[in-house]
Formats: sequence, structure tokens, C-alpha cells
Amino acid sequence: MVRTLLLALAILVTLSILGGCASKPTARIDHAEIRGASPYGLGVQVYLRVKNENSFDIQIRRVRGRALIGGRYAMPVDVSSNQWLSSDSTTIVAVPLWIPWGIIPGLVNESVGSPIVPYRITGKADVTAVRMLGIDRDDFPLDEYGVIPRDVLIGAARSVIPL
Repeated sequence: MVRTLLLALAILVTLSILGGCASKPTARIDHAEIRGASPYGLGVQVYLRVKNENSFDIQIRRVRGRALIGGRYAMPVDVSSNQWLSSDSTTIVAVPLWIPWGIIPGLVNESVGSPIVPYRITGKADVTAVRMLGIDRDDFPLDEYGVIPRDVLIGAARSVIPL
């Protein structure tokens, strides 16, 4: 998810506005919290620290697609944050997720002995650059890889699954 948002921002800015003069925003997972449970799965809020080093604001309007975690656990992604990333600053971005019950035990056990769990996000993003001009890009294709710290997954699952 982190990389999906960043890729959408970087490509939009690079192609649509400054022709390669923009820098790619960077992000890291700060922490995750359990937000609820339903018959469908576990509600998790993932908090990202996103740094936008550009001299203009960027808005993440919507990201939708599919996440493949650990190379085999698929889950839908549909986030409409409508959050602006201010220029030359770091912004905390909350990303709500529903993790289906059937994949939670596998995720917790994924990459035992490794500090990271790989993921891939495919889908589309809607972003806006330059707050005053409102330059929009819809249905931007995404295909990005990244890693999630394993301790974030374990910490999020600990309140509902005895480990």
C-alpha cells in the first residue's frame, strides 16, 4: 500500500507537471492498530509517514486494486483518503484495511525468521497535484512492490489471535 501511493504520486508528478524535475515522495510504515472485527475480517488502520520533498502539494484521492502479501495472500484495496501531502513536509497518512480472516494465520506465520514480508499492489489510483491548479490524473495504472515489517503484522494481529 505504501508503495502504491508513492508510485501514483511520483508518476503523476513526473509525467504531468514537471517532466522529470519532481522527486518521488517516500514513505515508511509507522505502526498499525486494530480498529474492529466483522464476519469478513479484521479491520486494521496502518499509519504511514509520507515525506513530500517537492515544492508543491499532492493529493491522494483514491487507490483501488489488489494486494498480494507474501506472494500468495490476496486482499482487495479500495482507499479514498482525499488527503493532501503538503510540500516540503512529512504527513501521517492513515490507511484503513480489512484483512480477511482466512489469511490472517498465514500472514502472521509468513516469513518466520525474516523481519519483512513482501507485497505487491496492482490497480489504479486517482491523484491531484498542485493544490491551486488541481491537476488531476484518474485511473493511473499501478504495479508496485514493497515490504511490510513482520513485527507490524504480528502487533496488529496480537489482540485477536493468541501468539
